[in-house]
Amino acid sequence: MKLEGRRWVITLKHHEGKKIATKSAKDTSKKGAINKEQQILMHLQTAKIWFTPQLIDSWDGWFSYDRIEGEHFKTAYARASMIHKKTLVLKLLERAYTLDTLWIVHGEFIRPFTNMLVNQQGEISIIDFERWWFGDKSGKNMRSLSQWLLGEQWIRLQDAKQLWTLDADAIYIYVKKIISQKKSKATITPSSIFLRIPVLITLDQLTKYLFFDLEWWSAFTLLTPAFNTWIWWSLPIPLQIVIWLSLVICIAIFYAWKYTYLDTVSFILITSGAIWNLIDRIWLSWVRDFVDLQYRPIFNAADVYLSLAIIYLIYYQFKQSYADN
Repeated sequence: MKLEGRRWVITLKHHEGKKIATKSAKDTSKKGAINKEQQILMHLQTAKIWFTPQLIDSWDGWFSYDRIEGEHFKTAYARASMIHKKTLVLKLLERAYTLDTLWIVHGEFIRPFTNMLVNQQGEISIIDFERWWFGDKSGKNMRSLSQWLLGEQWIRLQDAKQLWTLDADAIYIYVKKIISQKKSKATITPSSIFLRIPVLITLDQLTKYLFFDLEWWSAFTLLTPAFNTWIWWSLPIPLQIVIWLSLVICIAIFYAWKYTYLDTVSFILITSGAIWNLIDRIWLSWVRDFVDLQYRPIFNAADVYLSLAIIYLIYYQFKQSYADN
């Protein structure tokens, strides 16, 4: 089996039970590029770097190495869960850092697609060192990777700018800390969504049924039934606007969580509080409120969810800002 590029031809074969790949110059004029890549692979092998092609034999204009199995990083990343995505990103960052400590620039980290392979165990190999150069001590691989991380929203624009003031070791620590602490959307799995949100919704509906419909409120001085035709904490907005506004907010909440602007706890609380208050309005044209603290608007459990979500979101943002500093 043969694969061809602009400067090379790769021949794949089996030899003595091993899978071997031989990379040779496409013509005499391309020998220089192949010999240059051969040189860097020998250097990496001497440094005991295992995630790059391991040379078996070499000569002028060609070299053979243990064939690396795996799928392109882009493919593996696209189909991975969010937890697995984070793992892949951290491993790729570690590979970039390792090359930076050797002062070797790969030249392709700004778009880690075809030259990074992921095997079945989730380990990442780096191939095709045709564009490499030696002697850069600034952390060039990680700086290039940060552009991709920025596009994937693993880091922020101010983080990417900050990297230009740091050395290679500091870049690695800085970026690894951001990615490791980043709230992963994968903490909300399909199973947890269909368990946590319904539990909170059931609690909200149960309290409305007990204290509003069955009039258990009569035994408690702080419970007063009320028909809330407005919105959260009885703010006066017409029903038609409330329904459309609620739908828009639900969509905005979903996309805010999807792009990690909204953390997991707030997402669950807001979604739980919004769903059944919205259903109440559609079915009854008003919401059943019953908690009366005398000096506040009458409210229900769903209002508490929304309030806790806002409080937690503020706390979480302060916590993230403190961690970043």
